[in-house]
Amino acid sequence: EVIDYHPWDTLYMVVLRPRTDAITPKAASHVRDQLMPILVHCLYALYRGALVVTLNRRNGEEVGDYAEGVLRKVAAANSLSVGISNPFHSLVDIRTYYQQATDAITYGTIVSHAIDDHGIFRYRDYAYVQMLAELGREHDLLQFCHPALRRLLDYDKGHGTELVDTLFEYLQNACNTTRAAKMLSLHKNTLLYRLGRIRETIGFDLSSGEDLYQLAFSYRILLYLGLYTPRIRIARDDLRRPR
Repeated sequence: EVIDYHPWDTLYMVVLRPRTDAITPKAASHVRDQLMPILVHCLYALYRGALVVTLNRRNGEEVGDYAEGVLRKVAAANSLSVGISNPFHSLVDIRTYYQQATDAITYGTIVSHAIDDHGIFRYRDYAYVQMLAELGREHDLLQFCHPALRRLLDYDKGHGTELVDTLFEYLQNACNTTRAAKMLSLHKNTLLYRLGRIRETIGFDLSSGEDLYQLAFSYRILLYLGLYTPRIRIARDDLRRPR
């Protein structure tokens, strides 16, 4: 009320942070000028070495492709990492969602060797990494890794095969063999042959949603621990874009 600011019903916290050091007031002013097309009815401030922005949206809308495109372009031009919180609805909660945006950068960077987000990290995509980090403080995370995946890792090491990579891309592409084969630069028949080998090695046929979930989660454990790096680093947008 004091500053006569009336936010819309959906808010996002966005943090733009240099990949090294802290952003200077002069650099923050330069970045702010580049962001002006998306700063309509927004609050922004220099805080703890980063430019922090509260984006406004109506009726539960997403940040949007245009705004994310501007953020990506500005991030690339200024060597910044960008964290985006989940949506929220009251400025009272601004600190919680500011923390989400900063955590998105922290935890997204940890597994960026697997998925290329072009420097834009959404908390919704990396909340699981924070969960693993907190769980890992008290437990050996490998004990939560599905034994079938560890068996497949041992098989690859012993036979010089790439079944772990094959299964990862298959899962990443929602078990779509055409998309997975294209991603791996394989003929579809070669992919189907490898999937047969995988089924024999792990001991089940990849038809259960529960099994697929546990395998996918186990991959996230290995990625977080740095025990597995995919041969192909793909952009998240490529996974979501129809092929």
